[in-house]
Amino acid sequence: MTKSTTMQSFERLHKIIIEYVCRQAGLDRALVDEAAAEEVRAAVESVFPLSSLARFLTLEADERLQQIEELARITLGICLYNRCDAELFCFQIRHERNRCSHTSSAGTRARAETRFPQ
Repeated sequence: MTKSTTMQSFERLHKIIIEYVCRQAGLDRALVDEAAAEEVRAAVESVFPLSSLARFLTLEADERLQQIEELARITLGICLYNRCDAELFCFQIRHERNRCSHTSSAGTRARAETRFPQ
């Protein structure tokens, strides 16, 4: 097996693992939505990079399954955290817009609208 063929096999296996993680974690939307798939892929790769696959394959089958199930839980946690963090950020921007729009100074209001266009 050539290095190129091995790398392609690892990439296919990594993709299969990501699909399994999506199903196991209840992130089925990532199987059909490209943006959601990218979010899950990034979360998985932050914990389980492609470079760790060779060592993973040396484990016994039950240990591999246990690690994939743990990976699914960690991935779900990362995705939930990122979603909450994004929603908090959006809430803060909306709050800042509201605060700025209630100021009495027209100049301040104009600056706020420039920073946060509606």
